[in-house]
Amino acid sequence: MDKSEIDKKLEEISDKFMPEEISENDKNEILSDLNLILESDPTNTDALTWKALLYQSSKDYENAIAVYEEILKFNPDDKNVKESIKNCREFMQWELEREKRYKEYSKSNTDSNAPDLLEKVSIWHILIVKAIVIAIIIYVAFMPLISANYDKKILKKSNRVEQSQTKYKVLNEEKASKTTDFIDLKINPMSDYDYLSKKEIYNIRKKYVSESVFANPNYEPSEEVFGQIVDGKPWWGDIRCDEMNYKGDYHEHIEGNSKVSIQMNNPNILVGLSKPYMPWNKPEYDEIYGNFCTAEYSRFIPYSLKYNKKDNIFVAIYKVPREFLDFRYNIDGKSHRFMMQLSGLNARDFGYDYVWAFESNNIKFRNTHEPNVEDEVQKFQNFIHLGGSCKYKDGCNNISPMQIPLIIKVTDLPAEINLKLWKKYPSNKYSKADIYYKIIFEEL
Repeated sequence: MDKSEIDKKLEEISDKFMPEEISENDKNEILSDLNLILESDPTNTDALTWKALLYQSSKDYENAIAVYEEILKFNPDDKNVKESIKNCREFMQWELEREKRYKEYSKSNTDSNAPDLLEKVSIWHILIVKAIVIAIIIYVAFMPLISANYDKKILKKSNRVEQSQTKYKVLNEEKASKTTDFIDLKINPMSDYDYLSKKEIYNIRKKYVSESVFANPNYEPSEEVFGQIVDGKPWWGDIRCDEMNYKGDYHEHIEGNSKVSIQMNNPNILVGLSKPYMPWNKPEYDEIYGNFCTAEYSRFIPYSLKYNKKDNIFVAIYKVPREFLDFRYNIDGKSHRFMMQLSGLNARDFGYDYVWAFESNNIKFRNTHEPNVEDEVQKFQNFIHLGGSCKYKDGCNNISPMQIPLIIKVTDLPAEINLKLWKKYPSNKYSKADIYYKIIFEEL
């Protein structure tokens, strides 16, 4: 088997593992495939992991432990593998205790002096209860490992976009639906929402949704997300830096295209980037940071957006100059890297309220005492309303609120953050996502 054949076979195996129950026939086929892979590549830890999981699911704990220990030879610091070995040993002990208690019960049941309670309660009832408890414990320990391997498969597929921007491009969605390839999604331009009615804004939104992956003839904008838009009001504009010592009426804040139109005109950008803090327009910003206050990149519009229909993966690529990494501004008297908030305005409109960052690289989070999106599943709270943050008379329609657990900073290039989105709060963060969304930052 060559590498491409092995990768393809491992993807097929991961697909079979996702159902809650795997048939005996599937198990035998998977084991046979894994042995073939390991004959060609004995050090393939992905194959070894699936083999260990297969034994563990069949309650063959001795063989599972043997395979996990083989993995530790290649990855001695793998905490998940060490925890799995510990779990298998505990399961083995429980099985031994179950057999021991059954023998003790069988012996005592022949004794005429056996307690009345044991005479009334069948041993099978006791064993069934214990089996259910053990099954729940196995599921809790076992499913995160299966899901983690499925997430690895998703990462490999989304990485294909980085490896080649042309190889994986297909001509149309019909062809893409029959492959594992990505299609290019159109990035629509910004527009000016100032003084439009709520009905006009809704019509714009419906038009763009009808051209998106989420097209639905019955679509109506979510009232929770867009219901507080106020007719005939200005919107936060395209301004990216504030003037120092400003004494005007702040009309600059509403000039140009409306900032939130990046997301509202592009429903496919499920998780956009919004700016939680406004930097000052200092001369050194343009001199040192690649003309940040006027540059195209500081709008944070994706350079490209790609979609894999088969696995429900989106990949948004942003390009920034290396100078951007040195950008610093003061917040509460402290110097910080430029911060961006993950904005789930579109995700929430389509019902994908919950998010967890399962893998990131060269990304840091705002330091706070509360867990961030990498620590725990978070709920998007984004909505549009009339607020006073623009400081223009009578306020502006803008996006709220600030969610500190969703604020990120890029520390080096390339950088990426991989998100799992769910419509309902998942039983645990390792559960298979409804949608996978990858954000990449590349050097301009």
